[in-house]
Amino acid sequence: MKRRVSKRRADYLQATSYAQRSAAARTQPCAVRSPVCTGQAQGLHHVLSRGAAGGLEAAERLGPPPVPCCNRCNEWMEREGRAWAIEHGWKLTLKDLG
Repeated sequence: MKRRVSKRRADYLQATSYAQRSAAARTQPCAVRSPVCTGQAQGLHHVLSRGAAGGLEAAERLGPPPVPCCNRCNEWMEREGRAWAIEHGWKLTLKDLG
């Protein structure tokens, strides 16, 4: 079942070519390379998380560009690998950006 996307989000995704950027990431190796890495990116990882920034648009505007990342790395950094991600620069907060 496909998730519904608001018109505002759909317009943003279209304007920024987000789907194309995410698809292009799937042809690249995972940049994160955490201890649970599969090696092949499946999407994008936002170093400044969407939640910390206040949404996708803010994360992309305020943070570094998203990087190709496998789902295992992305999920692991959100759960048990948070300290590792911070230590290795894969997780930032607004405070980190100054």
